[in-house]
Amino acid sequence: MRPGEHTPGPWSVDSVMSEALHDIILGYQIPGAGNPILIASVYNDEAGKYPTNKQANANCRLIAAAPDLLAACKSMLRTCGSSADWQGETHESLLLIEAAIAKVEGTS
Repeated sequence: MRPGEHTPGPWSVDSVMSEALHDIILGYQIPGAGNPILIASVYNDEAGKYPTNKQANANCRLIAAAPDLLAACKSMLRTCGSSADWQGETHESLLLIEAAIAKVEGTS
């Protein structure tokens, strides 16, 4: 893996560090890893403040989907080409995809 690249997926949500589903892990099927590898933990405020337990679980699922979302964005750009090649709503959508990829890759 080159510097700056994310840990490859698939990532999933599980209760590794707590009883709540607030941990993002790199699955159980990694050869030689034994236990799942913790990618991140998302915490909630037990007092019910932001983020709530429901929001923390939703945040976890969103973060766990990140490798898949990035792959989908890159696939769309390979299929459609640059936003400069399009007009209207397609142009606007491709601009959003290009900006999201740049944000992930640290080039924005």
